[in-house]
Amino acid sequence: STQNSSTWNVKRSNNVIKKKAILNSLKKDLIHIAFFKLGGTNIFSFFSTNKRGVIILIHKNLPFTAIATAKDNEGRYIFVKGVLHGESILLANVYAPSVQDEGFYTALFTQLVDLDCDNIILAGDFNCALLKILKELDLVDIWRHYNPLSKQYTFHSQPHLSASRIDYIFVSKIISQLITQVDIGPIGLSDHAPVVLAMQPLRHIERSVTWRMSTVSLLDDKFVRILDEQTTFYLESNDKENIDPRILWESYKRKERLARQLEIENNIKQLEKQSYCTKSTETLNELKSARTALQNLIMHKAEKDILFAKQRLFESANKPNRYLARLAKNIPAKSFITAIVDSNGQRQMENRKINDSFKEFYATLYSSEIDMTDKPDIRIFLK
Repeated sequence: STQNSSTWNVKRSNNVIKKKAILNSLKKDLIHIAFFKLGGTNIFSFFSTNKRGVIILIHKNLPFTAIATAKDNEGRYIFVKGVLHGESILLANVYAPSVQDEGFYTALFTQLVDLDCDNIILAGDFNCALLKILKELDLVDIWRHYNPLSKQYTFHSQPHLSASRIDYIFVSKIISQLITQVDIGPIGLSDHAPVVLAMQPLRHIERSVTWRMSTVSLLDDKFVRILDEQTTFYLESNDKENIDPRILWESYKRKERLARQLEIENNIKQLEKQSYCTKSTETLNELKSARTALQNLIMHKAEKDILFAKQRLFESANKPNRYLARLAKNIPAKSFITAIVDSNGQRQMENRKINDSFKEFYATLYSSEIDMTDKPDIRIFLK
C-alpha cells in the first residue's frame, strides 16, 4: 500500500478548533507523515515567540523508529533520521526566513550532509528557489519533476494580487522512483496550499491483511443494485423510536458531507486556474467565497467533534460499549513490533519471520537443558 506525506504551512494554529480541523484533514487524506509549520507535541522544533515553528507528525501505525534528531534553536528546521520498513530514511521539515539569510542555508545543508542518508524527504516553506543547491545535494523537486509544464501555486498574496510556489517537497533520486502521485491541494484553512505525495514503501514487506471487497464487483450492475436495495433496507429497518436519531443521521449524511467538501475543493482548483489567467476581480471574489465556504465546512466539523467528545465519554461512563472498545483498540498499536533480531543476529522485519523468531526463542527458553536419556533413575522417580 502507498504512504502519503504532506507539507502544509498553517498559520495561527494555536486555536483548539483549528487544530482539530487540521487533524481531520489529515485523516481524510490518509496522511502518514505530515510536515507542518505549527506547534505540537511530537517531534518538533518550536520557537518561544510563537512566530515560527516546525513539526513532523508520524502516524502511529507507521513502522518508523527514530534514531537521531537535529533541530534549530530558532524553530526553523528539524531533521529526524530513522528506520522505515527496514531502510534508513531522513525526514526534514523547514520553515525558511522570508529575508535572504545565507547563514541559515549554510547551517541547514551542513546538517543535512552530516546526517548522511541516501533516502531523504525534505519538505517545507523555503521562500526562495534552490536549483543550485538541489543539484549539489542530488535532490529532486518532486512536484516539478512530475509536472514539468504545469503552472500551479501554493501561496497567494491578496494585497499584491500575486501567486508563487514556495512550499516544496524534495526527495532523493532513489525515492523519486517510488513516487506514484504528487498534488497541490486547495487553499482553505490557511493562505498556503498543502502539497501531498504518495509513494510506495522503501522495501516490500509481507503483511497479513484482512479481507476486503474486490472493487471489480462494483462493475456488476446486479451487485450495485443489491447494494442500493440494502441501503434502503438499512434506513427503513433502523429508523425506529429506540434508535438515537443522531446515529442514524450521522451514518447517512457523512457521505453527503464528504461529497460537498470534495465539490468545493474541485471548484477552488478551477477558480484558481481561471484567476491565474484572467486576473478578474469577479473570479477572485468567487475564489474567496469558495475558500470561505470550505473553511466554514471544515471548522464546523471540528467544532462538532470537540463539542460531543466529552459528551460521548460522559454518556458511556463505565458501560461496556463500542465507543470505549474503539478507544481501547488503539492501545495495542503502541506496542506493535516492527523489527526483531533473531538468534543468528539477523534483523527481521517481516511478520512471519518475527513470529518464527519468537517461537524459536520461547521453545528454547522452556526446554530442559538436562539430557534425560542418561538419567533412567530420574525418569523412574518421576513416574
